[in-house]
Amino acid sequence: MRNSIWVCVSMLALVACADKTVVGGLDAGMESSGDGDGDGESTGDGDGDGDGESAGDGDVPVEHPNTGAYLLAVETNLGPDLPLVFIATITLELADDGVTWLADFHLQPLSMNQGESDPGEPVGPALEYLDVVIVDDGFKLDMGEVDVMAAANPITGSDLTMIGALLGQFVGSDALCGDLEGMLVSPLEADLAGSNFAAIKVADISPEALPVSFPYRCDMLP
Repeated sequence: MRNSIWVCVSMLALVACADKTVVGGLDAGMESSGDGDGDGESTGDGDGDGDGESAGDGDVPVEHPNTGAYLLAVETNLGPDLPLVFIATITLELADDGVTWLADFHLQPLSMNQGESDPGEPVGPALEYLDVVIVDDGFKLDMGEVDVMAAANPITGSDLTMIGALLGQFVGSDALCGDLEGMLVSPLEADLAGSNFAAIKVADISPEALPVSFPYRCDMLP
C-alpha cells in the first residue's frame, strides 16, 4: 500500500513539473519574441527618428560629382591673359522630377593688381545665381548686369559694368569652361564676343593656397 501511495505522489510531482516547464517555456518565449530585450516589444527597422517609419531609398540625398569650390577665371576680349578671377562655389541638386539637375552658383570676386594675373583676397559682394538648369552637363548662366570693382579689375584697374552670360560645360568632375557673351556698358561700350572662361576645383580657397597659374580657356584645361 505504501509503495502505491509513493508511486502516485511521484507521478503527480512529475506531472506538476512537466506543466511548470511547459508554462515557463511559453512565458519565456512570449517575453523574448520582440526585439531581444525581454520586454516583448519590437523596435522595427524605422528610420531612426522614433516614429517607426522607414525613410526609404528616395530620401537619401544624391551628391553630384561637380559640386564643390572652384577657381573661376573669365578672360574678356578687352584684356587677353588678364582674367577676372572668382571663387565659385557650385552646388548641384536634383529637381523635384528626380531627373533634372539644378545648380546654384556663388561667385566671390578676388582682388587683382592691374596688369597682373595673381589672385588675391575676396573683395566686394558675392554674386548669387540659383537653379541654373544643367542639360547634358551644359548650362547657360545669365549673369545680368555685373559691376566689377576697380580692385578686381586687372585690365584697367577701374570700375566697370557689363551685361553677360556664361555658356559652359562641365568637363569631368573637377572642371568647367566655355564662352562669355555680352556687352561692356561702362565706362565705355564694347562687344564681349570672343571672351572665354574656365574653372578648376580647389581643395582650399584661402588666398595663400590658390594656384598662381590656372586656366581661363577650354584649351588650357589639363
